[in-house]
Amino acid sequence: MDGISTAADYLSANVTELEQRWAARSDEEWERAGAAAAVRLFRQAASRVPAYASFLCDHGVDVASIQTPADFVLVPATTKSTYVDAYPLCSRMWDGDVGMAALVHASSGTTGEPYYWPCGTEELARSAVLYELVFTRGYGCGSGRSLLLVCFGMGTWVAGSYTVAAATLLRHKGVRVTTVTPGYNKAESLALLLRLAPEFDRVVIAGIPSFVKDLLDVWCAAAGPPKIPVKLFLAGEGFPETWRSYVCDRIRGGPEAAVSILGSADAGLLGFETPRSIALRRAVAADGGVRSRLFSQDRVPALLNFVPTHRYFESAEGRLLLTADRAAPLIRYDTSDYGGVLPSSAIDEVLGIHDPGLAAEGWQCRSLPLVYVFGRGRMSAVLYGANIPAEYVQEFLVHPQVAPLVSGRFVLETTYSETFTEQLSVRVELADGAAVETVPAAWAGLLTDTLRRRSTEYTNVWQEYGEAATPVFTLHRYGDPEHFPTTRVRKFS
Repeated sequence: MDGISTAADYLSANVTELEQRWAARSDEEWERAGAAAAVRLFRQAASRVPAYASFLCDHGVDVASIQTPADFVLVPATTKSTYVDAYPLCSRMWDGDVGMAALVHASSGTTGEPYYWPCGTEELARSAVLYELVFTRGYGCGSGRSLLLVCFGMGTWVAGSYTVAAATLLRHKGVRVTTVTPGYNKAESLALLLRLAPEFDRVVIAGIPSFVKDLLDVWCAAAGPPKIPVKLFLAGEGFPETWRSYVCDRIRGGPEAAVSILGSADAGLLGFETPRSIALRRAVAADGGVRSRLFSQDRVPALLNFVPTHRYFESAEGRLLLTADRAAPLIRYDTSDYGGVLPSSAIDEVLGIHDPGLAAEGWQCRSLPLVYVFGRGRMSAVLYGANIPAEYVQEFLVHPQVAPLVSGRFVLETTYSETFTEQLSVRVELADGAAVETVPAAWAGLLTDTLRRRSTEYTNVWQEYGEAATPVFTLHRYGDPEHFPTTRVRKFS
């Protein structure tokens, strides 16, 4: 990314100068730079990654013919089924060398079988630039003493080890961040905050939003409102802007005190929020007209800045394709997420109307484009960072005690209580003619047992939160016109 390919490059880089170069690029220049980097990566992978060379051969792609961005869109997309599942891990790495990996992260597929994703030191060095921007420009960690509490899962999950690795590079660069890793453990995280926070000038809590909100609640209950600045570094699940307002009120900060990043085990760090992108999302959440104009629908997506020469996004039939230089590079990889890209200029009018003070802000990198992400359509919900695929609910609905009473149609979603505590909500359509007035007492236990049997992620949540992780059911009569109209098929959200 702009000359940074090793840890030494990062340690010697001046991020302020890098920001200034980024700020000077127009929308068109960013698109050209990102597309050119993607084409270069494609050609390198075609010659140095055995699996990708085979993939191109099997699809009849003439590598020599792919010279320009216009040619690049003709390259077939890769998916988990056509590429990741089809070739051994080592053959998907540069020069077929599994030793290129500095870290290996795991993610769970819908079947529960883990996928393993290697990450190289070059990627960590480039990503450290984005961490430095967030921590120094956003949180003020360039001066004083900062405590970083990493509450992401610390096993093979990507966010925890990725954040620790980046914080280590920041420390070597002279940013005084002291890292402690309680992981996904509320009791230990609270004990550390009570004991260590008073010794520092600020605290950065890194974790999934639901866990961070829960931790803030118990911290404030135990010690009152924080007496030093608190910043939140969030990843792993989405949240509404009302949630951001709630937690920022808790820490007595503005909306920019809670910064979300976009990342995953398969793709690494993708994007990050800035004051400008946060202001845009709040405007989008508040104004249905803006939502309709920008996205042609009423949902509020995640909105994050990204660096096209670091991660290059395309939108194909509404789904995001990603090209990324990793230890196992991804070329036009179908992320399964729905979304698209907005050039920086596209949001000037929106911010000019809703937040004139931020129309020209967003650190010095205000010219960066934004990626918007709706998630994976209607296929899953997220509870305290655990992905709950719809297939698990479908399994529950065919249980002998349940199947005679239901039609099979349902809506799975994450909702919030009045105090913004997450709940796993399941709306179920009753069978035609079924006379059920209240939710059968056994249903919550049956679905919980299914989820614990099928998902290690949900089991971890259950062990931490117990009854709070129990699904909440709402019953609807057959053909309910609002939630289950007979004029269209709708199974999950």
